[in-house]
Amino acid sequence: MGYTASLISAILLLTAHGNDAVRDSIVSSQVVSFAGTPDIRTIGESTISHLSASSAADVLRYSSSLQLKDYGGLGGLKTVNVRSLGSQHTSVFIDGIKVNNAQNGQVDLGRYSADDLQSVTLYSSGPSSLLASASELSAGSVVMLTTRLPDFSRTSGLDANLSYGSFISPAVHCSYSRRLSGKTYLKVLGDIRSTAGNYPFSYTNAYGADTTETRKNSDLFSYHLESAFHYSDAPHSFSAKAYWYSSARGLPGPVIRQSGQIRNGDRQWDRNLFVQGRYSFIKPDYGARIQAKYSDDYCRYLQDTTGNQSVQYLNLHYRQKDAYLSLSSFYRHGGFAVSAAWDGEFTCLSTDVPQFSPVHRFSSLLSLRADYSLGNFSVSGSAVYNHTDGNSSKAFDKVSPFISVQYALSPFRFQLWYKNSSRLPTFNELYYSASPVLDSALEPETADQYNFTVSRSISSGIIAGSVSLSLWYNRVRNKIVGIPAANQFKWSVLNYGLVKACGLSFSIDNTVRFRKDLLLSLLFNYDFNVSEDFTDPSSQWYKGLIPYSPLHSISSTVSLDYRKWAFAVNCIYNSARYRSVANTAANRLKAYLNCDITVSRTVTSWLRAKVELNNVFGTRYEIVSRYPLPGFNFRAGLIFKI
Repeated sequence: MGYTASLISAILLLTAHGNDAVRDSIVSSQVVSFAGTPDIRTIGESTISHLSASSAADVLRYSSSLQLKDYGGLGGLKTVNVRSLGSQHTSVFIDGIKVNNAQNGQVDLGRYSADDLQSVTLYSSGPSSLLASASELSAGSVVMLTTRLPDFSRTSGLDANLSYGSFISPAVHCSYSRRLSGKTYLKVLGDIRSTAGNYPFSYTNAYGADTTETRKNSDLFSYHLESAFHYSDAPHSFSAKAYWYSSARGLPGPVIRQSGQIRNGDRQWDRNLFVQGRYSFIKPDYGARIQAKYSDDYCRYLQDTTGNQSVQYLNLHYRQKDAYLSLSSFYRHGGFAVSAAWDGEFTCLSTDVPQFSPVHRFSSLLSLRADYSLGNFSVSGSAVYNHTDGNSSKAFDKVSPFISVQYALSPFRFQLWYKNSSRLPTFNELYYSASPVLDSALEPETADQYNFTVSRSISSGIIAGSVSLSLWYNRVRNKIVGIPAANQFKWSVLNYGLVKACGLSFSIDNTVRFRKDLLLSLLFNYDFNVSEDFTDPSSQWYKGLIPYSPLHSISSTVSLDYRKWAFAVNCIYNSARYRSVANTAANRLKAYLNCDITVSRTVTSWLRAKVELNNVFGTRYEIVSRYPLPGFNFRAGLIFKI
């Protein structure tokens, strides 16, 4: 389809430089890194403060090599798809411990507030930490959310964020931390978010007329409570966290472009509880870590016939419980290091869906890793053995290898890596889809990733930062695809035989300090992505672009800090893409450009005011078909730090 020529042309137009610095987002006493990895992208706290971001999903929009799926509004589901692998290949970790969802394999990143984030890290290559868990090593890609650590130099601290936005959207976030002794710290926090969600939108109906409607049944009320305990006395460290989240929301459903009648009374209630802990013992040449977690998730879904008599009344309840244990250790001698990790996870799901019994699944992952470094050259390799079994699914056994080679020639760094990963069908895909399938009819999905990155660090006079270019190729076999049916809990699921994807990612992350009180920062990402279906050569859609994969994506944020003022312009661009593998004009979603502006001012040493102007051009666009996103909107807030 001519995309290979386009890819070559794009390569010739870009200059290959790159990122030489790995910014580890976890406290140094808890991380032992073997070698820098230029393919890791971190958005730190200073950048997050300049973004128009209410959640972790909003922050990730400004990372490279991903597509964000947003089902609209503050309460809409938000997931990420990295390099067209699918959101289920992206594992989400909070403070180093995995968030599991065996029911649908998707983690709603809109649930996690940006107010308490210290950093958000995205990578597809292997982690740099020698104490990485087997789950981290086996994932196709990783999103690492690191929450803000207490300031151990202060006896106590109080942070608060009060804001109000368009569509009746108040939000409150409050965090209090206190040093119990010279080595221990306690932190408690909570937030409340609410929105009526009744934003206006426009669409073209079946008769070609533009119609303006108001999004209905799009309200959200959620609150979140959390407590964390930290202890550090080298070589020992310990942290524990208890987390509670509760929400009630309307599900407005897709806009059916046949008439102006938008009717959907569906509702959803979620409750999520988890407790997790981590103990680390780290010496320069050896160390060990134990991590554990227990989570209990409840979801109620109501499909109401009020206003829409064509749907079936449903009142479904789901309860998922998950227990997780991870052990890891490493030994290092000179330029050689070895590490091993084991993860065990038990998940059970019960539901009152008619004709379905409770299901459970046990997964055991064992990883072995070796690293060697000699001068400017380093090599890293690992293998993860995955054994998974359950009461109603066939056993799964798989070994997934990874190999990475790096060479540094200052100021350049080169990395070449290969990774194999896989994912099992989720419980929803196997048992609760619109057309439930037998285990033998739905195969596990396997992905092979190839990547080459060249990076260059920049440190000259007033400029500091990095530039990088990555060329990548993915091959996904038995790709599992869900197509929405009547509602978000009823999907038709099938395997695509083969999907191939290739592309490039170009990133710039630089700061320019003109003088002591004037700082300019630039974060820029460009992605070129061709993802095609190679399943059936006889199909008329053979080599068709897979759904929701734009050829071109750009994200950028330019910020200027001057004395007590901070200004930022944040832009997202996605080219046209298709909502179906049938690449027809009727299935084509238009390209869009969304720009946000943020302005903040430090009023006193403990108070800052911030205003966000979102979608300043009032762009009409959809990320997911028939889920229109808000036009121009605003948010204003006060940030206290005492």
